[in-house]
Amino acid sequence: MTGDAVARRASMSAGKLSKIENGRTLPTLQDVDLILSALGVSDTATARAEVTEATAWRLLRRMGPWKHQNTIKAIEANTAALRLFQGQLIPGLLQTPEYATAVFSLPPALPDETRARTVAARMENGRRRSTKTAGRSTS
Repeated sequence: MTGDAVARRASMSAGKLSKIENGRTLPTLQDVDLILSALGVSDTATARAEVTEATAWRLLRRMGPWKHQNTIKAIEANTAALRLFQGQLIPGLLQTPEYATAVFSLPPALPDETRARTVAARMENGRRRSTKTAGRSTS
């Protein structure tokens, strides 16, 4: 099937489809659904999850990992209760500086300065959160 045919079936211009294919434009969820329908792909939930994860990684790389910690801090500032299960890593709020440094040293390893700033931001998040909840019961 040609790009023009997919674009027609997806109700979008061939130019927009080309920009999505070449990474010059991020697709919306509706774009993904339309393209998948045009291609006859039925498992849209899996494809949607993959697009969401790819978008999140692109944003993280563009933003920088230490700035991402500031985004997490902003979200946590409005969080009354945080329930989290991470089977592979100790949650960020419970990490020691040494553990966080080791995590951010895993491939793809961050440059030394970026890693130090990211670890410092993560530790600040943990200190702020533990100070905020020190007088409160967690049960």
